[in-house]
Amino acid sequence: PGGGHPFPPFGEVVPGRPTAFASPEEHHALFGLLREARAIVSKTGGGTLVDSLESATPLVMLEPFGSHERRNAELWERLGCGVMYERWERSGFSAELLVGLHRNLMDVRKSGRDYIQSRISG
Repeated sequence: PGGGHPFPPFGEVVPGRPTAFASPEEHHALFGLLREARAIVSKTGGGTLVDSLESATPLVMLEPFGSHERRNAELWERLGCGVMYERWERSGFSAELLVGLHRNLMDVRKSGRDYIQSRISG
């Protein structure tokens, strides 16, 4: 719609009703859930990091797959935006730890620069 690139719709299958396909135009359908979650438990793919940053939802990181995900996990841990699952487990699944990571994500979001604007401005 409007020349944009809509997100692929998710389908809801309910017995006795036609399958309903819908997706918000401003973000993928799961993003609304991510914004309300205490944490994202996932591998450290690029899309997961973007979702974590954009929603300011801490990432509880599962064992990375490949060197690229390992580097992503190291970055997220160094920035204080995520924690390896094993470390979170050792903390007793601390909610306070997640709150700290959320605050760090909020700070990182504020400090980010607009890459496109910086390229336009020179």
